[in-house]
Amino acid sequence: MRLRFSTKLVLAMVLLAAAISLIALGVFYRFSEGMLLRAMTGRLVDVSHGGSFLFEQDDREAIKSLTADVLARSLPRTPDNLLLAPGDIWESLPDAEARAMQSDPRFQRLVQLLRRIKAASTRTARPLRHLAQEPEDADDPPLINFAYLMVPVPEAPKHRVIMFLADSDYESFDADGDGIISAEEEANPIGTVYAPPTAFPTMAHPFQDSRIHTSDNWYEDRWGTFISASVPIVDSDGTVIAALGVDYLETGDANKLRELRTVAALLTAGAIAVSALLALLLAR
Repeated sequence: MRLRFSTKLVLAMVLLAAAISLIALGVFYRFSEGMLLRAMTGRLVDVSHGGSFLFEQDDREAIKSLTADVLARSLPRTPDNLLLAPGDIWESLPDAEARAMQSDPRFQRLVQLLRRIKAASTRTARPLRHLAQEPEDADDPPLINFAYLMVPVPEAPKHRVIMFLADSDYESFDADGDGIISAEEEANPIGTVYAPPTAFPTMAHPFQDSRIHTSDNWYEDRWGTFISASVPIVDSDGTVIAALGVDYLETGDANKLRELRTVAALLTAGAIAVSALLALLLAR
């Protein structure tokens, strides 16, 4: 069946409008996405760099002594154990040793500092007190989802793997209350050896150049999809003794790209609908 001229005109104008709208909104989205990512990583750098100064000299001494104790108690760090694919982990401490070291006052002090860094990304000012893993206010959760300390593994050449010394969320915790421990709710115990993901190979670079590094884009590992910053913690002699890592989770409140995608989709649908209506009126 042959289409009438008016029908052809409507289809042509709708297709043209859709193509122009998609191209324009695609350019707008990519530009806005880049700006948002730069803003988010910049905010991560500001918070994490400021947070690194929470670690006083006594805390830095605790980092060094705790690292030495973990390395002394760990399972043999053989080449096979350290040969991890990007994103994989190896728990170097037996469970009993990990639990014992997690009750150590040095570890608990470091965890409190990491939780303060997380709490600094909430919108509510609160008095200084002991912080639990569970957010104090479910309506005002921290924008930073994870804060943790990483230390080098002596047997790993070129910092191909790192070891988690402390994590603000070192225990499994059902944060959303659904009765299921999802990936981002899994425990990250002391002594966990980790191979940085391919999409964020500079995670361990603070140990090499003493500079702050951020991921260029979202990357995925076993705990979820993140953008991250890695900040060196330097001893009095200039040696990098640890790196402070902070993460924004893709599903977290800090990620505004989801809202941007929704706006772009609504604008595209609206542009196509208006174009179709105008084309129909012109055709008549």
